[in-house]
Amino acid sequence: MSTTEPAATNDLVPGPPWILGLRGSPLEAPENTRVGLERALELGLDGVAYDVRASADGELVLARHASLEGVTDGTGRVADRAWKELVELDAGGAFGARFRGERLALLEDALALPGSPERGAPQHVLLLASQVDLGRARDLVRDLAPTASVRVGAREPALLLEARDLGLVPMLVADRAGSREREFVARERIAACAAPAWAWSELDSEAWDCERWVLGADRPDELLAAARAPFFGVLTSEPLRALAARVLARLAPADTGPFPVEAPELDLEPGPEPGVRGAWWGSWSVRARVRNPFPFSVRATIGLVPRRGAFDIRGLPVAVELAPGDVHEAAFELTGGARRPGGDPLLFARFRWRAGPGRAAGTLLCDAPLRRVRRAVLDARPVRLPLLIESSFDEPATMVARRSRGDLLVSVEGAGGVLDPRAIVRLGHAVVRGARGVRVPLPEGFDAATEGVEFSCGFEGVQDGERVLRRFAGGLPDELEGGAPGRLVPKRLARGGDPRS
Repeated sequence: MSTTEPAATNDLVPGPPWILGLRGSPLEAPENTRVGLERALELGLDGVAYDVRASADGELVLARHASLEGVTDGTGRVADRAWKELVELDAGGAFGARFRGERLALLEDALALPGSPERGAPQHVLLLASQVDLGRARDLVRDLAPTASVRVGAREPALLLEARDLGLVPMLVADRAGSREREFVARERIAACAAPAWAWSELDSEAWDCERWVLGADRPDELLAAARAPFFGVLTSEPLRALAARVLARLAPADTGPFPVEAPELDLEPGPEPGVRGAWWGSWSVRARVRNPFPFSVRATIGLVPRRGAFDIRGLPVAVELAPGDVHEAAFELTGGARRPGGDPLLFARFRWRAGPGRAAGTLLCDAPLRRVRRAVLDARPVRLPLLIESSFDEPATMVARRSRGDLLVSVEGAGGVLDPRAIVRLGHAVVRGARGVRVPLPEGFDAATEGVEFSCGFEGVQDGERVLRRFAGGLPDELEGGAPGRLVPKRLARGGDPRS
């Protein structure tokens, strides 16, 4: 998180679960760059995970996407450019002015990262984003990181089997963790499996004869559950929150309650754009909960840290004394925001405790995002969804959603000057793309989901010669800082109004 007060106790508690920075520390530095990987290790993580793909001349480059647009000042595809061209690109300026001039990194740059006397050599997970020369990768691991724990993650079975046969440690990267995946890793002697937190509920941990890793866990509840369960490791974009969860699980082993900082969602007005400030702006009276999970008394300082945009905060910070199990409800007012989704403010609690029997004095910082959420009410009749206006160049655009028995139908109504719009719908864990319209099955139990299911929709197209994305809420693209997805609620369970305009 972006506070100036890092948790002081977190790096004193070792794994498992081992905590690796997914693409470095991408909230603080450009992802997959050397500076981002170094920052993750500075924060006390056990290692780093990063994407590896091949350049035109076979160099192993750290890059998440096939395209160079968006993360560098170049164009085209990584696979079509030689390293001597790629090394000239700026991979930091798009993230922030102070990173301007940061270059793309090679696998050897990552493997050469130094360890620390306390933690030893950093652990590495190589996420293969394309077909690469695994023989070269093996040689680099052997020469540059002979004492490090290195795993090679891939979705394609052929790459995993090749890595295994070359003596590398293979990790299956999967969207679900069911019987099919379990049987594959057992049959092919795959050392590890990484899947999203929600996917691991299908089979008991005893059914897996390999390391179990949680992929992309960032939310407080996911991280605490991963720390309490017998997971081997976590790949996360929220380093300090993950380290705090590990401390909580270790210092409060008998606690089974939720994450000790519970921040409510902030409902956003679902109607037309509310003036020049944009739809990611609002005013809320909020009550949040902070709980003492420890078996000893603590002093908790509760405050709020903005991540993006401007906010006026009233009622915080406050400091309270909490006995074991005590809960404090913090009431405060929050006004502000930004035009674009992402960067939700963080509610934090800094716990401090004195030395006692079997424990030293300590302090721990826990945080949870105040997720700003747009809601859509689903009916059999068409519901108009106004898309966000995120810049002065955006024209009003709309999509229409309706229910057809057990399906959700979403289509482009007004494209706002965008040519060849192609619809995208995120519903729960699924992201579906189509032409001007998309049909998506509603998830099981939708009609009983009082809070609805995660939802966003939008379209991609061309405007003034450039690719653009228009969207109803966050969650598109499904990437870091894409903002919180909205919620789709069945009409009979809807709270408040209908978003039809």
